[in-house]
Amino acid sequence: MYGYVACENDVYKTTDGGNNWSRCNRNILFARNGFGIDFINKDTGYYGNRSFEYQEQIFKTTNGGSNWIWNNLGGPSYITGISMCNANTGYAVSTGIIYKTNDGSFDTFEVQRWFGVGSGMWDIIAINPDTVYIA
Repeated sequence: MYGYVACENDVYKTTDGGNNWSRCNRNILFARNGFGIDFINKDTGYYGNRSFEYQEQIFKTTNGGSNWIWNNLGGPSYITGISMCNANTGYAVSTGIIYKTNDGSFDTFEVQRWFGVGSGMWDIIAINPDTVYIA
């Protein structure tokens, strides 16, 4: 059983149901304040954090965390939650902004500002593309 966990500026992976964990982001330096993570299968996942320039970022892996590509979203905070409905549609939240992707890349996304920056949105669960819960 595979599993992933995000903590501050690292992503860890287990392949044996949690008995052993290894860092899976050795090829890239995540900045800090990374909390949002979601994997749609054992290989493809998303991790959100904040860059050293204080911009929101989402990283994507398609090989179980061996390599990551990233996109600077430009928001002034950090990604606190990510939830993918399927391989194409997913959502991410920061402390004041909701992002949505329709192509699985977060290269093209919709933005909804919510209560202003600093509003305290910490997690998101997307049941399907039309039903999303934010806390």
